[in-house]
Amino acid sequence: MRETPSLNSVQSPETESQAYWTIFMVGFAILFVLVLLGNLLGIHWRNYLPGAESCPTSFRRYIMWRIWRLFDPLRAMVVQGIFLFGLAAMIHLILLSTNKFNWLDGAKKPVATAAQNAPMPAAVPAAKS
Repeated sequence: MRETPSLNSVQSPETESQAYWTIFMVGFAILFVLVLLGNLLGIHWRNYLPGAESCPTSFRRYIMWRIWRLFDPLRAMVVQGIFLFGLAAMIHLILLSTNKFNWLDGAKKPVATAAQNAPMPAAVPAAKS
């Protein structure tokens, strides 16, 4: 297997850690503000989460678990698995067809075309008799 460059060679671990915690804290702050505003305005945000079937919702009669009355759960999971397997196979085949990401054969060496594009040799002078 050929050597592939690591992502850590581009950025230092301190920079990656700082970027991770920045993204995490911004996402947490946004969700916290949304939940706080929902509670202040009287919106029951827990009703939109799975597992809250016994709680009354703002849609009154529409509860999330009723979606499975329209679709067979087993069939939906089988179709989802087939789709994800097909998507993964397609992505791997696309990557294998590229020169940079072919991990089986490695990078293909360029074909030598120097002989084809070489200039004509100099003319040999005629021999004097």
